Amino acid sequence: MVLIKGWQKSSLIDFSPYTSSVIFLAGCSFRCGFCHNPPLVLNPSDIETINEDSILDYFQQKKKWIDAVCI
Repeated sequence: MVLIKGWQKSSLIDFSPYTSSVIFLAGCSFRCGFCHNPPLVLNPSDIETINEDSILDYFQQKKKWIDAVCI
C-alpha cells in the first residue's frame, strides 16, 4: 500500500499550462541529490499520512478548477 504523505492543493507550474493538484507518495527508492523532498524518501514514517477521502472530497468540490493531478 502506498501512503500519501504530501499534497499541494493547487499548482500553476507542475503541469503547465494547466492548474493541477500535486500528491506526494512515500516509498521512493531513488536517492537523487537534487530531490526537493528528501523526508519522503529517508523518513516517511515521520510524516503524517493524508487521508485519501479528504483529497477526493476536495477534488469533487473543485472539479471545475483543477485540470490535472500530478503524482
